[in-house]
Amino acid sequence: MVTRILGHYDATPHIGLNVIVCNSAIERTDETGEQTIELPKQRELRATAAVLRCLMPEQLQAAEIEALRKILALPADSEAKRPVIPTEGGHPIRSKAATDSDRRRPPC
Repeated sequence: MVTRILGHYDATPHIGLNVIVCNSAIERTDETGEQTIELPKQRELRATAAVLRCLMPEQLQAAEIEALRKILALPADSEAKRPVIPTEGGHPIRSKAATDSDRRRPPC
């Protein structure tokens, strides 16, 4: 079996986000000539890629949102179920998305 560390490897298919790993992907070739790629510490790589992508100012694409949900182990409908955030006064914070009836109300 031949093993070598790749200088640059596009790990996008493994992670789900655009990721290039440097000097860490391990390519193994067995006696039959079959090649396999191993990415060490995939859990940490996924978490790091998710955090870095969320810090980028560009809008998330649908495939990136799906990848982030998988990385964070969130169900697909989790975006619709936002938790109520209590304040010091005990009143929940209202969502920024105003309803039609809220838009028609005159300011107090």
